[in-house]
Amino acid sequence: MGNLPDTTFIVNPCSNGGKALKEWNAIEPLVKDFFPNSETLITGKPGDATDYSLSALKSNNIKKIISVGGDGTNNEIIQSFFDKNQKPIRNDCSFGIFPLGTGCDFSRTIKIPKSPLKALQVLNEGRQILCDVGYIRFLEGEIKERYFLNAFSFGLSGFSAKLINEKGHKKSKFSYLIKGVQSLFQYTPQDVELSTNDKKIHEGPMIVVALANGKYFAAGMKLAPDADLQSGHFDTLLVRNGRKRDLLKKFFSIYLGKHIDGNIIQLFKTNYLKASTLDKIYSEYDGEEGPPLPFEAKCINQALPLIVPNNFNG
Repeated sequence: MGNLPDTTFIVNPCSNGGKALKEWNAIEPLVKDFFPNSETLITGKPGDATDYSLSALKSNNIKKIISVGGDGTNNEIIQSFFDKNQKPIRNDCSFGIFPLGTGCDFSRTIKIPKSPLKALQVLNEGRQILCDVGYIRFLEGEIKERYFLNAFSFGLSGFSAKLINEKGHKKSKFSYLIKGVQSLFQYTPQDVELSTNDKKIHEGPMIVVALANGKYFAAGMKLAPDADLQSGHFDTLLVRNGRKRDLLKKFFSIYLGKHIDGNIIQLFKTNYLKASTLDKIYSEYDGEEGPPLPFEAKCINQALPLIVPNNFNG
């Protein structure tokens, strides 16, 4: 009788434009060198990653669950880590990321190497931190709640996610850029009311609002350059209405993290945010198309055991 598995790799074969499974098969012998008692589970449909992860969490022998894919795969897996009261199911099982997706924004934040060998070394030898996680409660629609790891946003970004996720559209880093610019010129500012801890912080038109846990967004934009994964709050960005020309300049400056000016783009540190509107405003979480507003969101402080490089300092 062989040893019970201690690590579960959950592979999304559709990640990276459908290339992830081929890439994974090429490096799987190397994976076994680092994790001889591991198991690999391949998802076949949306929701499988959550189900596989929940099953692994129920097996006390599993000490690491590794997401193999992009930000959307990470998002599916972390849904399983918490109970109905937003409490961790287990504290002795770590979440890790082997990036094989298109955007891989969260893996940029925690500095997971692109080299398969170095990434596996981090997953095997890296240290664990307790990472903040976002929780959203949607007040309308079929999806009632969702956790997010990297970012949740709405407005232009939700509109753009809807375009990117259209059936038959192939995701790529270039498509994020093109659809982002296209959305900027197609999107009409919408009215929203934002409040945090019973204090209203905005009422009126906006282009986009983003609650950032990680630093990067939309395949490499440095949306929240000072975001801290253990701070207990989101870096919340509000992009007000403005001239398209000025907004386009800001759009490209996001890649350098030079966009926050306190005028068109404002930054708030919040651990809770409620948004309401009379318009139909689209949202996205970790790059996946989400339900329309209204919603309320909170930051769950240091809730997820996360594997990071030993030299990671936030």
